[in-house]
Amino acid sequence: MCAYSVPQDPTFQEYSDVLHVEAPSLFDGVTFRRVVTEMGAMMNCRFAFYASVCEVTKPTDGGTIAMVHNGSDQFMRACYAPHMRKPHPVRVFDKNGAAKKDNLALHDIAGPLCFAGDIVVSGVEAPQIEVGDIVVLEEAGGNTHSIRTTHCSRRSPPVYGYEGEEEGLKFTVLSKGSSYEEVLKVWD
Repeated sequence: MCAYSVPQDPTFQEYSDVLHVEAPSLFDGVTFRRVVTEMGAMMNCRFAFYASVCEVTKPTDGGTIAMVHNGSDQFMRACYAPHMRKPHPVRVFDKNGAAKKDNLALHDIAGPLCFAGDIVVSGVEAPQIEVGDIVVLEEAGGNTHSIRTTHCSRRSPPVYGYEGEEEGLKFTVLSKGSSYEEVLKVWD
């Protein structure tokens, strides 16, 4: 499970030390000859985010559903197996790009696919999201775009890399995304 939003990542040695204490039988030489752990999420999750304009909001009994352009087609693990990871942190910006911080309310962040499983983040407390706001799902660098689906003939979004600090960001197109023509070629 990705350890979202921790101030300092453990080193690989610290991680190994905890495993030796908490699960010593892994290292007894009998149970396993060698122990290898998967550190991909730790190394990748925090280095990407998805941003989408909120297209529709819908009040519910306990909050608001905010519909964005990236749902279970991009966030398959978050939608189909939410028990496997903590929810993606959410930030909200107004249509001009100013961060929203006040007026907190409960939200479900839902994607554009028309079924009940298209909930990327459920029950998150965030500034009240309105149509036209920019919803950012953070820590999306692991198990999102790399395992996306073309369900409903959805296009792949463009992917941008960036470098620099807040005041001087430089963006580079890493992938232009797919066109409608490219998506529809599977039906030829």
